[in-house]
Amino acid sequence: MIYGISMIGANTIWGWIKNFDRVLTVDNSLANIEYHIPTMREEVLGMVRDAGLDVELADRIVQHESWWREDNSHLNKDGTIDRGLWMLNSYFHSEVPDSCAYEYYCATKQAIRIWKERGPQEWIAYRYVK
Repeated sequence: MIYGISMIGANTIWGWIKNFDRVLTVDNSLANIEYHIPTMREEVLGMVRDAGLDVELADRIVQHESWWREDNSHLNKDGTIDRGLWMLNSYFHSEVPDSCAYEYYCATKQAIRIWKERGPQEWIAYRYVK
């Protein structure tokens, strides 16, 4: 230990010790900082807003379709399956794999693409919530 001090110098060590209290001092005003981690719903609606689509309509569509459950599914009479948060149909949206349809971020990107290509009437819920 003494060898280490002689190599870096006692003044350097003393400078570190003198400044050490400044490193550990926290201004009390900083102690009140709170961080907000966005919910899935906030992230999805933010993506919709950033895409320039109607956020309130998207909120109502997802609420009506899946109740904001990304693991939701529905077997239709014709044998197709509505999948995930946006209930992307396995036949009409076969380009969207299950791994994407059941993951909210990926599904929202696909829903935005579909909405921009075909409009919000692509979802049955649109008839009820427009």
